[in-house]
Amino acid sequence: GQVFAGNVGSSERLNYTLLGANVNEAARLEQLNREFGTNMLVSDEVRAEASGEYHFRCLGFVMIRGFQKPIRVHEFIGHRAEIGGLQQALLDQYNSLDRELMEKNKDVTTAELEEYVAQNPEDSPVFKYLQFTRTQMGHGSSILQPAVVY
Repeated sequence: GQVFAGNVGSSERLNYTLLGANVNEAARLEQLNREFGTNMLVSDEVRAEASGEYHFRCLGFVMIRGFQKPIRVHEFIGHRAEIGGLQQALLDQYNSLDRELMEKNKDVTTAELEEYVAQNPEDSPVFKYLQFTRTQMGHGSSILQPAVVY
């Protein structure tokens, strides 16, 4: 998206800065990494641009302060050529569960997601995603509603 980039200030104090909605979104996603225990989160738009060369996995919808619509966030996993067989199998399993969660029977898929977490307890981002999913469903909300307001 568009940003304003340049020197801002007076002749006594000049700072190079970036301004714009995309800059704000990126800053919020960077802060959200602490919540999920991830290194890099990106929006749907960034994932779509880079998905040919890189792997991502969805971690649900979030509501970002200052924005009217929730955005779907994705964890950056790595370059396609660098993903090993076991990691690829786990990624494929997770992405399949995520697609089902978004498209089909939410209760059945949530149980499958719980099973995935039980088999992969070190996968903290998915554990957080499952917690958010349980919270949403426990409040009678759709899983397509934002799980986190940040």
